[in-house]
Amino acid sequence: MSCSIQDIGNKWFLSSAPKCGMEVRLFCLPYAGRGASIYKEWQQLVPPWIDVCPVRLPGRETRIREPLIRDMKVMVDDLARAILPFLHEPYVLFGHSMGALITYELANKICELRYPKPDCLFISGRIAPSVAHDSLSRPVQNLSDYEFIEEIANNIHSTVLQLASEPELMSVMLPVLRADFELIQSYSYVIRPPLETPIIVFSGTSDPIVPPEDLKPWANCTSSHFSIEMLEGDHFFVHKSDQVVRKILTALNRIRPPRR
Repeated sequence: MSCSIQDIGNKWFLSSAPKCGMEVRLFCLPYAGRGASIYKEWQQLVPPWIDVCPVRLPGRETRIREPLIRDMKVMVDDLARAILPFLHEPYVLFGHSMGALITYELANKICELRYPKPDCLFISGRIAPSVAHDSLSRPVQNLSDYEFIEEIANNIHSTVLQLASEPELMSVMLPVLRADFELIQSYSYVIRPPLETPIIVFSGTSDPIVPPEDLKPWANCTSSHFSIEMLEGDHFFVHKSDQVVRKILTALNRIRPPRR
């Protein structure tokens, strides 16, 4: 019997309405500074056999009053406890940028706990974890708020500069961004046996912070199928929902064709 996320009211997941004939759950993790809402449109783009479940991280959106998490181990341990009850049905994991790194660590945690592994990992907009690279030139802790915004604007996306001229928006977004970048910068890669789960990597054709050569080492993270898909756009190509969802659907139809 299907275990409904919506019925349980789990605060970690923004599940769509229960679907008749649901066959696989697609858990989606956001990039730094954002939340589950970036994937809400996906719930309208997929067929009924897929339940899109964006992950609600603490300290943002509906969980804004909860403490932010700045440590990868704490994040993964807390998320694993929340997701484990829903892993006895087929599922896949998707994460973009910071979310991709959390996705990879979560998959390893699930295997460590001997729970059913995901049917696929969709890694989006993120260099391989074994590659030593930081999109910011200095540690977050050493930067003032304005210096931090400048770093993001210069290295990732210039539109973040609008935060400096919008105090109300800055008061909400800046703590989330700082916490998320602390989580990324404090992350330490640990060599483990490769996952037995297919990994499909998505990357933007004009992404300034993800060199194509830094995607290839993701192949070492799996003993199963591996491929790289280049999608039109910069680092935030994930907002072009149609093209990303189409790629995911193509992969899912190949990995586990839906029952007709």
